[in-house]
Amino acid sequence: MLTFAGLVKALRQMVDSEQRIMAMQIHLQGHEPAEAAWTLRLLADPPPPARISPRRLQKAAEEASCLPDWLVKASKELASASETAARILPNCESEDRIVTLQEAMEHWAARVSADDTVPLLQAWMRMNGDERLVFNQLVSSQFRSPVPRAEALEAASRATSVPLEAFEAASLPCITPSAEWWNGVKGQAFRTQGVRAIPISTLYVWDEEEAEPTGWIAGWGHLGRIVLLGWEAAEMTLISQHGENLATHFPDLARAAQDLPEGSLLEGSIVAGDGDEDLSRRLERPHPTTSVLKKTPAQFAVHDVLAWDGEDLRGLSWNERIQRIAPLLNNVLQMVDYWTIEQPLAVLALEARRRGHTSFWLRDPDSAEADHFVVHTPPHLIQAVLTTLEGESEATFAVRHGDALVPIAKAPLTAELDDIDVVRRYVRANTLESFGPVRVVRPALVFELEVESFSPSRRRKAKVSAWNAKVLCIREDLNVPETADVQDIWDAIGLQP
Repeated sequence: MLTFAGLVKALRQMVDSEQRIMAMQIHLQGHEPAEAAWTLRLLADPPPPARISPRRLQKAAEEASCLPDWLVKASKELASASETAARILPNCESEDRIVTLQEAMEHWAARVSADDTVPLLQAWMRMNGDERLVFNQLVSSQFRSPVPRAEALEAASRATSVPLEAFEAASLPCITPSAEWWNGVKGQAFRTQGVRAIPISTLYVWDEEEAEPTGWIAGWGHLGRIVLLGWEAAEMTLISQHGENLATHFPDLARAAQDLPEGSLLEGSIVAGDGDEDLSRRLERPHPTTSVLKKTPAQFAVHDVLAWDGEDLRGLSWNERIQRIAPLLNNVLQMVDYWTIEQPLAVLALEARRRGHTSFWLRDPDSAEADHFVVHTPPHLIQAVLTTLEGESEATFAVRHGDALVPIAKAPLTAELDDIDVVRRYVRANTLESFGPVRVVRPALVFELEVESFSPSRRRKAKVSAWNAKVLCIREDLNVPETADVQDIWDAIGLQP
C-alpha cells in the first residue's frame, strides 16, 4: 500500500507524460501480477463504488482521534473530508502493516461500511498518512487517477512487452484486478504473437545489504550477451537485448535449434571461440564464411526456458522449466554452469574475477520469476607504465615481462585526472619519437589502473586483453621495476599461456 500511495503522490507532481509512463512501468515491473493488476485497475478505470460517505468517514476519524474540537474544526476548514480523516489520526506504530494494495482492497476496503466502521478503524491503525489518504479516497469513491487511461495502459504494455492493443481489448469494459487477469493478458499475447511476445528477463543488481541467499543457485555467464533463441515456423530467431535479430550471424546455432519443438524460446548467452574477442568478430559478420564457422564455432549456454512447444512456461518454477531442455542438450546447445550457493557472495565474487568474469548471476530455483540478479566482481588494480600517447588523451600502458615491457591496456587520460597537467608536461619533455598523432615516451611514469576484467588473447603480446581500463592516479612513489608483472595477471585469472 505504501508503494502505491508513493506512486500516486509522485505522479501528481509530474508534468511530463513520458516521465509518468516510466514511473508506472517501473512500479508495475517490480510487483507481483495481482498487485500490478490492482494498480492498473485504479489508475486506468473509474474509482470503485463508495463503501462509505466522506462525511461518515470524517466522523469516524473524529471519534477515533480524541483531538480537541477546535483542532478538528480547523483541520476540516483546510482540507477535504478524506484528507482530514487521514491527517488527524496518529501515524502507525504497529508492525502489523498493510503491505500490499491487494490486501488493502480485498481484505480491508471490502469490509468497510457506514454501519460497521470497525474494519475502517483497524485498517487506519495499520497505515501512515499518505497511505490512509489514498485508502480513504478509494473507500469513499473520491479517488481520481493522476494519469490518463491511455498512459496507464501504455505503461502496462511496456512493463510486460505485451502490445498495447492487447491491454486495450482486455480492459473493456473494465479491468479485473487479479493475477489471473494480468497473466491472461500476457498469455493471450503469447497465443497471438508466439515467442515474440516474451521479453528478455530483467536483471537486477544484488543489494549488498540484503541477507545472504539460502538455497539459491549461482553461475558464471556472459551476462552482457544475453539473447533469446526462438524456434517458430521452422525458423530460428536470435534476439539481442537491443532487439536485433542475430540469426544470420550464427547459422551453426540454427542447426542445433532445429531439434526444438515449434513455439519454443530459450534465454541464454552466446559463446564463440576462445573468448570475447572471437565473439566480437562473429558479431561483426552477418554472413560468416565456412572457414570462420570452423575456426570460431558458436555454442549457446541455456540460462532459462521461457516457452516450450507453444506453451508459456513463466508460471512454472525455474527447476521445472529447465527440465524441458535436458533431453536436447548437445555440444552446441549446452546448459550454463551453475551450482547451489554454499559460500559467501564476497568469496564467489573473487572467484568470478579469477575466472575473468566481471559478474555472476543469482536466482531462486523454486521461484516462477524469470528475473534474476547479478553480483559485480571487484575490479583488478594494477600498476603500469605509460608508453605512448595518441592525441591528447588516448594512452597506452605496459607491464613487465621479464626484462621487457609488454602493452597491457589502453585508457583515456580524462580532464578529471588530478595530475593531468603533470602528464602533459612529462609527455612534452620525454617524447622519444612521433608517428602522426602518436607520441612514444620514455617509459618511466607509473600509473595505477582499474581494469574491469582480463580475458585470454592469443594475438596480444601480453596474452590477455584488458576490458574497460580506467586511469586512477599517478604513482610517483613507484619506479618501473616495481610495476606489475604480466605473470601476476596470468596467475590472477588462472591463465597458463
